[in-house]
Amino acid sequence: ATIAEGVAEIHTPTLPFAQELDAAAKRKYGYSVGPKVYLGGVWRLRPTTVLAWNRLDRDATRFRFAGSAT
Repeated sequence: ATIAEGVAEIHTPTLPFAQELDAAAKRKYGYSVGPKVYLGGVWRLRPTTVLAWNRLDRDATRFRFAGSAT
C-alpha cells in the first residue's frame, strides 16, 4: 500500500510536456486523448511525505521530501 501526502495544484504544462503525458497515457491505457486535453491543466502533487508498505507490521517505510515541514 502507498499513501502520498503533499500539496495538490492545477498545473498548465507546456506543449512538449503535454505530448509526453499523452504518450504515457497511451502506453498505460492503450489509447490517446490528444495532447491538447492536457493543455487545459492537470493535477500535480508535490509530495511532502510518502508512506509505503507490503505488510505494515514488517516493512513500513516513510519518505520525506525536501521542503517538507514535517
